[in-house]
Amino acid sequence: MLEQVVGIAAGLLVAGIVAAIVLRRMGAVEARAAEVSRGYRLLFENNPAPMFVYEKRTLRFLAVNEAALAYYGFTRDEFATMTLIDIRPVEDVPALMKNVADSHDRLERSTGWRHRLKDGSLREVEITSHSIDFEGRDARHVMVTDVTEKARAIKARDALADRLTHQSLHDGLTGLANRTLLLDRIEHAIARTQRSKSPLAVMFFDIDGFKRVNEAFGSAVGDLLLMKIADRMRRELRPEDTVARVGADEFGILLEDTELARTKSVADRIFSAIRTPVDIGDETVKVRMSAGIAFNNGSGTGQELLRQADVARQAAKDRGRDRYELFEPGMQEVVLKRARLLTELEKAVSNQELRLVYQPIISLSSSQITSLEGLVRWDHPKDGVVMPEDFIPLAEETELICTVGSWVLEEALQQTGRWRADSARLSNLAVSVNVSPRQLQDPKMDQEIARMISVNGLEAGNVTLEITETRLLEDFAWTVRKLQELRDLGVKIAIDDFGTGYSSLSYLQRLPVDILKIDKSFVDGITKGPEEAALAQGIVRLGHSLNLLTVAEGIEHEDQADALREWGCDYGQGFFFSKPLDVPGVADMLANAS
Repeated sequence: MLEQVVGIAAGLLVAGIVAAIVLRRMGAVEARAAEVSRGYRLLFENNPAPMFVYEKRTLRFLAVNEAALAYYGFTRDEFATMTLIDIRPVEDVPALMKNVADSHDRLERSTGWRHRLKDGSLREVEITSHSIDFEGRDARHVMVTDVTEKARAIKARDALADRLTHQSLHDGLTGLANRTLLLDRIEHAIARTQRSKSPLAVMFFDIDGFKRVNEAFGSAVGDLLLMKIADRMRRELRPEDTVARVGADEFGILLEDTELARTKSVADRIFSAIRTPVDIGDETVKVRMSAGIAFNNGSGTGQELLRQADVARQAAKDRGRDRYELFEPGMQEVVLKRARLLTELEKAVSNQELRLVYQPIISLSSSQITSLEGLVRWDHPKDGVVMPEDFIPLAEETELICTVGSWVLEEALQQTGRWRADSARLSNLAVSVNVSPRQLQDPKMDQEIARMISVNGLEAGNVTLEITETRLLEDFAWTVRKLQELRDLGVKIAIDDFGTGYSSLSYLQRLPVDILKIDKSFVDGITKGPEEAALAQGIVRLGHSLNLLTVAEGIEHEDQADALREWGCDYGQGFFFSKPLDVPGVADMLANAS
């Protein structure tokens, strides 16, 4: 019994000792926990990063550190009445609620959030959060990192990258796609065509005489003109079509899922829109374009298709401009021949391959030779005699026309001076020379002409400068100013090929000209019937009503000359009187003239 009591006592003693040890350890744990809690709160309160704790269920703030108070601008008492929703913009609340519903008890880092400060400003923030037990409540601890400036930098970088990408693929003036983007879209369209078998077409446009617009009115007007043309083109296309500016005055168009009839309809609409005069400030500019169209044949590249359209565009220029042509395989040979001729023409002047022939201009009342028109010929070493209609348009597309035109003018005035010096009877012999609008661009042209007249012993009144009617009206206001400057020298100005352009009476009344040259097509009509003859007669009367001299070109038959003489036409030229003659032939003709 005593042993039992002793055993129980010993057990109780041991139990007490164990209990004491356990209690002591529990106290240490609690103390440690309290120490950790104090450390956590100390770290929480003194952390330089904004931190807060909110209850998951109610989203109410349970704790906010000093950095958060400073960052958000709210007091601790204000935070005590607020929820997480109060620091978010209204539009972000749905995403917030979804994020809260989907949150897990793990460390999460998320970006793209915006927090609202007390002053109403919004800041871009990055959130680092994890779930905790906060005083017996299921809560989340949140650390906030302000990334507003970083986000702005990223957005600015991305915006710059987007802008650079856009600029690399678009024309800065018109906003249209550029050649690179057009070719890329053509390539993709060709790939789709090979799968779907739906046809596509590429158009290539350029403005006829755009350089003269720039030179006449200035580049600012030229730029505005390009913008208006781009807008007119855009309005005639579907949203899925592509229009691009592929050169200074060149435009390309991609039409997908199209056929010949629709493609022609689009081209017709664009030409109709472009032909409407463009008002830019005080200037009214008439625009004409030439275009080529190429269809995908199921093979080839975007470059090849665009090149074919360009070849067809060149064919349209060769066939009169202000029109479009469909690409045909034979056109390539023509383009290559043109390129070869242009290269060889550059050497023709220095190689002395150009020469002048002269056609007499006759007084219809006296049948006397009063003037000679200088006409250029090219003695090509391989192709023989090349007529001006085959190479002058080539030269006019480049600055080469100035070189050729200057040579023609110098040569014609020199030779006329020689003939006049050889015979007293020819002391009043006059000369006519065609000039290109590009020659008129030279600010020293009037000085050069004055020099040529002086050194060759001529009078300004015996020199006539001819300019084609259609060229006159391309840059009307500017041309009037330039022609007046030349006319002030005393030279005469003639409108060549009158009746083939767009002249109206109001234009003629404003032009500083002295002579109308009636185009051969009207002279041909004299013997075809009363209506056609009336046109030629009407032009003669129009010229006289404006106090202008009239010259009929291309007279080939006596009855044509008789009719023109009867109507009072002043002068005539053509094969009926004489074909164009070389220098010896002219000398003989002048010697035999009575």
